[in-house]
Amino acid sequence: MEVKMERKKIFISAYTCFNVGDDLFIKILCDKFSEHDFYIIANKEYRKIFREQKNLHIIDSSSAYQRYLNKIMSLLHKEHYTIRKTILSCDAIVCIGGSIFIQNENWKNRFEFMLKEIDKPKFVIGSNFGPFDDDGFYSAFHELFKCFTDICVRDDYTYSLFHDLKNVRKAPDIVFQYDMKKHISEEKQGVGISVINLRNRKGLEKVCEVYEEKIASVCEMFATKNIPVKLFSFCKFEKDNDVIEKIKDKLSDIAKENCKVILYETDLEMLLDQIGNCKMIIASRFHAMILGWIAQCKVLPLIYSDKMLNVINDVRFTGKYVDIKNIESLTMDDIMKIYENQPILRTEILSKEAERQFDGLKQYLNT
Repeated sequence: MEVKMERKKIFISAYTCFNVGDDLFIKILCDKFSEHDFYIIANKEYRKIFREQKNLHIIDSSSAYQRYLNKIMSLLHKEHYTIRKTILSCDAIVCIGGSIFIQNENWKNRFEFMLKEIDKPKFVIGSNFGPFDDDGFYSAFHELFKCFTDICVRDDYTYSLFHDLKNVRKAPDIVFQYDMKKHISEEKQGVGISVINLRNRKGLEKVCEVYEEKIASVCEMFATKNIPVKLFSFCKFEKDNDVIEKIKDKLSDIAKENCKVILYETDLEMLLDQIGNCKMIIASRFHAMILGWIAQCKVLPLIYSDKMLNVINDVRFTGKYVDIKNIESLTMDDIMKIYENQPILRTEILSKEAERQFDGLKQYLNT
């Protein structure tokens, strides 16, 4: 007689600011374990993104009731009340995301430290660690991670920081396992450029004008060759949209007509379709780089963070990439050589290896 698996309730902690990569993480997680229920606290607009995801339950963080309740409980020194209440009603906790452990001014008040008090299975999936410049930040998380059931990071650098912990593993980025076949066009054409707002990135503010000028020049160059361009905004909250407007203001009328703007808000499928029919991706965004690779595009990474370089090294990417601080050195000849001649990165092995990100959670759910 077949024993029916118990349907479990899992709390998801994720970056819920309408960012392509993080939203895709949530989709992959819920699809992979469709026989279980997931709960996440997010803006009610997230119900539009995941309207087909029947096993994902979204608790509206933007409601007046939730804001008022959290404010009152905070005054009573009960921080993160809604999170705590939701976690206590669930069987396990999953912290999923890429750069979810970045040091900021208020890092000592992060909700993760509350998890020490909660005796439930806890998982980290898909993350890297940092950037950080305070050894106290690293030490605090090194201690915290000891109470987790399983942690799977996505790069060698992060693994090197925590390899002494027996519950820490490494596998390629979660998105490598996403099946892009239905999104890939037989007739690929044109170039997709994912932009990023450097004005709110520490250490990169000084190059934002040079970066935007260079992207505008690239758009002009492709217009002269009648090669269509798509400008992608991966995260409105982080003001990618504003950068696109600044770039468009620099374009000639001909280049403007040759550019199509793709804004991600709540339609993840649309964005993936648009990526899938590009011949080349110029990736300022981390997951534009990954999606470009799995969509069999030629990819030029513009590196704004060590996390991109770490993954480039881990997957042994041999194509050209450019540090965004040195983007002025990028020539139009460089770009055309990539467009015409760069080989496609094979991702079949990476796709299989990326499935290991979920091994710890899978083992728990199957017991």
